[in-house]
Parts: sequence; structure tokens; C-alpha cells
Amino acid sequence: MAELEELLERLKAEQRDIIERAARSKATPARSAIQRIGELELAIGAVEQLINETEGQ
Repeated sequence: MAELEELLERLKAEQRDIIERAARSKATPARSAIQRIGELELAIGAVEQLINETEGQ
């Protein structure tokens, strides 16, 4: 379980970093940055679901 929590924190940190860099930029975020944010959101959701399932056992 600790490994899943650590993975979740790494994913959230990476997503937060991309979002913060985009916010500091005066330009519209690159399509690749937007896609990566979305990919990370999906991965975060999957890990959270797995944590919830594991806790329920």
C-alpha cells in the first residue's frame, strides 16, 4: 500500500509542476503539456481506485 501512496504522490507532483509552469508562462500551454496533464489525471484516478479497492479488502 505504501508503494501505491508514493506513486500517487509522484504523479500528483508531476502534474502540479506542469500546471504551475503553464500558469507562469504568458503563452497558451503546449498541446503536449495539456495532453500530459490529462494522462496524469487518468493515472492518478486509476491509482486512487486501486488504493480504495485495496483498503476495502
